[in-house]
Amino acid sequence: MKLELTTLLFVVALVWGASPAAAQLRVDFNSTTQDNGPHLQAGFQPYDAGHEVAADFVPTVFPADFGFGVYQVTVTPDWPNTTDNRVRQMIDRGAGYDSNWVGNEIDLLTDWIGCDSRTGNGGHGDWDRVSGIPTYFTLTLSGLPAAGYEWLSCHHDTENVWADFQVEVSVDGGASWGPVIDMEMTSSSPGGSPANPNTQAGGSNPDPHDLSSTLQVSFVADGVSDVVLRFAPFIDAADGSGVHKQLFGMNSFELSADLGQGFCIGAPNSVGTGAVLWASGSSSVASNDLVLHSQAVPDTPGLFVYGTGQGQLPFGQGFACVTGQLHFIGSAFFSTQSAAVLAVDYGTLPATGQITAGSTWHFQHWYRDPAGGSPAFNASSGLSLVFVP
Repeated sequence: MKLELTTLLFVVALVWGASPAAAQLRVDFNSTTQDNGPHLQAGFQPYDAGHEVAADFVPTVFPADFGFGVYQVTVTPDWPNTTDNRVRQMIDRGAGYDSNWVGNEIDLLTDWIGCDSRTGNGGHGDWDRVSGIPTYFTLTLSGLPAAGYEWLSCHHDTENVWADFQVEVSVDGGASWGPVIDMEMTSSSPGGSPANPNTQAGGSNPDPHDLSSTLQVSFVADGVSDVVLRFAPFIDAADGSGVHKQLFGMNSFELSADLGQGFCIGAPNSVGTGAVLWASGSSSVASNDLVLHSQAVPDTPGLFVYGTGQGQLPFGQGFACVTGQLHFIGSAFFSTQSAAVLAVDYGTLPATGQITAGSTWHFQHWYRDPAGGSPAFNASSGLSLVFVP
């Protein structure tokens, strides 16, 4: 059940020409020992380290305003299944290679953090995901407030690296992992071993976000556990092996929170560490497209409620996060596959609970949980939304 639950926390999309959401945390990885670096992209915060200098790769704290206050988010890179410093890549390409990228934001793409899987450099060698051992690179995010998030990262080499790599995301500190996402880095210089037959140089699509290697993934943080992204290069049957299929790199990442401000907590229940409430769509009254999502809940009847105040009062096995004048949205329904989803129709709300532009309302999911003990009900975390026209 744990693996199934974690899998349900993710909605994955590969970005092909899509524009990213406005990011509230933007980090650019920069080498301090190559090509006279660091080369920080404007609008990003820097993570700087020397290439293969193990002592430089330390946890770094970044302030991030996710729309509901400034939080201190700690970013920690790691190579968890090797101790060889040569695996720890922080590359910055020279001007000759960079000139093959004719698009925008060269300071974003010239440098990357990652891993070297070659056995001669301390890695575990070619891994075909059937035999061999992966060479992992992980990035841990600590201190994220409870909310839904959109992650976007760039994976491009202005030289010749175009490795296939897989991505997994854990929202419980690495105890379990979401579905495997297959990706391939892009490169913009001709040649290589093996040579990339489909280099992308930014001519017709100059924005790095438009590269086929740009990754976007959604996840839900519970406000307590670390979020861990785990990457590993692999070898497939299509391209063959060689140095430029044996390294992995990430230029940067951008992180933005979904709608609203999380508050209060979802107490542990029979399926996990607690239910988290988040929202998609928009808070526009005219658009009428708000969707509430309660993740990590038992498959039992429940209700979505909203009200005028916030609190954290004992309620069943958990807490009542919504106080003041309370209203129910719709009637009781069953959660399925450990998730409850409700599209809010403003036209069906009670007269005393009309949602209007400029108003602020607080939401929560109440649900039955007989398997969680007595009393046999619990509740998610809370979510506050400010509504616009």
